[in-house]
Amino acid sequence: MEKPLVITTMPKSRLEKLHEEFSIALDRMDSNSLKGWGRESAKIFFKVTKRRLNNFFKFLGKSGKFVAKETLGYSIAYFKKQFPTHLQQRKGVYKKFVYQNYLQKKTSLNILIQALKSNPKKAAPELLLAFIGFLLGSGGLDGDGGLPDLDLKAGMGFHRSVFTHSVLLAATIEATAFSLVKLVELFYVHLPANHDKFWDKLLANQKRLVKAFATGTCAGIAYHLLIDANITADQIKPYADLPISTSMETHQAIFGGNAVVEIVDLNQRNKEEDK
Repeated sequence: MEKPLVITTMPKSRLEKLHEEFSIALDRMDSNSLKGWGRESAKIFFKVTKRRLNNFFKFLGKSGKFVAKETLGYSIAYFKKQFPTHLQQRKGVYKKFVYQNYLQKKTSLNILIQALKSNPKKAAPELLLAFIGFLLGSGGLDGDGGLPDLDLKAGMGFHRSVFTHSVLLAATIEATAFSLVKLVELFYVHLPANHDKFWDKLLANQKRLVKAFATGTCAGIAYHLLIDANITADQIKPYADLPISTSMETHQAIFGGNAVVEIVDLNQRNKEEDK
């Protein structure tokens, strides 16, 4: 049975040794390996982005009756010039639909909690990383801060960019996390023969730990976007860089739509892993 990678505080001397071993391994890697890793990283980003879109379209297909009914309702409202009023009336319906179909179902966090009960020593690092990831993605339960709001570093005029407040950020985080897995696999073979056992444990557990962190972070980003959409409000801080000028309701719909895409993808991944 493999030993779990326990997250703990390391003495400075050991951290220095790990840094030295990492530097040695990177120096031993040839440029072609690093270029190949870069190309593989790009492929991972394309793959995770495509998977999100595929899962969302599958969701629409399964929800065809609901979508068809809503489309008809909007068409009638449009011709009657009652579109804004109709949208306002349907906000509660959409919120209930997403909650009942996805937020109530089993999530990776539920899985981790069950694993923690059955094998706490092994599951604790995963749960901790998932929790840290959620906080980084969401900014906390108030949805204020976190990775999406890093655009504030560029100034208030850039806040709520489509690049940081969409599934593009979640896909980037997931792709980066699994690209690091590939990097660890590449440099591991170049480590000194008497390297620290930490690297062995990292190699054995990295996919499980990275998956927990990425899942928690993406769930946090989806939560942040739902908070930003604030579909019960008449006025929100809109996107800063949409290429077209549009209504406040459309801004809310884009925020909420990106959140739903991410929620759908998270749940679809769970279903596939349960099979």
